[in-house]
Amino acid sequence: MCINSLSDRLLVKYDLFCEAHKAWNRPISLFCSAILAPLQRHTSLATAAIAQLRSNGIDCCLWGEYALLYHGVDTGVFDIYILVSSPEQAASILIQNGYHRAPPDRLGNYHFEPEFLNGSTNLTIPKDTPFAPLVILSPAHRWHVTENTLAAQRGDTPPLSVLASSIIDTYLDAESSTPYNFKLDVWMAYMLTLITARPLMLSWKLPHQYQKRFWKAQATSKGYILDSQKEKFLSLRREELAKTASSGDT
Repeated sequence: MCINSLSDRLLVKYDLFCEAHKAWNRPISLFCSAILAPLQRHTSLATAAIAQLRSNGIDCCLWGEYALLYHGVDTGVFDIYILVSSPEQAASILIQNGYHRAPPDRLGNYHFEPEFLNGSTNLTIPKDTPFAPLVILSPAHRWHVTENTLAAQRGDTPPLSVLASSIIDTYLDAESSTPYNFKLDVWMAYMLTLITARPLMLSWKLPHQYQKRFWKAQATSKGYILDSQKEKFLSLRREELAKTASSGDT
């Protein structure tokens, strides 16, 4: 079977999970019907939101678990993260198409990791249901994704190299020993599982030398960088970016 779309990947994940459990476990069967099936349907909403934004001139792409899932990570899907330059501008487009601003007490599935919501605009989907995810319009700059990089995205999700570059820099900025820091670490470990045979291949496509060195350290340590090493990579980042800025001024 050819699995080449986000919807296909989530549908296969849903089918395999349910077939493996529902025959002997009624609670799991009910869980499939109540949560996983609606999530599969929400995948079409996610891709439709991308299409609506792009048709109105908004550069964007899916982010977070949806992006990881597209690349083959066997992960659960929670809220729908969409990367945009201006969350408010994007929100105005989606609100015209049936979305609504999420009430203040609707914080989404990452409410215990508030850093994920920094600078975001959160919307409820059309025909909202109790298990429906939020649409989180997240500012690209806070994920170290430039407007030029965002504008260059043609698919619903970014290439793995763009995702890795973003998560590396966001991880370096994150406060150590927090749930947010750990979540980003897990995402990087997920990406390593995608390229087990040649884990260093991705480093060739990363734009900066400090990111290449970071990724090699990730591969060597089987996916976990000690907090004590973060300062070393932050220093390497500062030095490289300073040299780049200096050469650009001359």
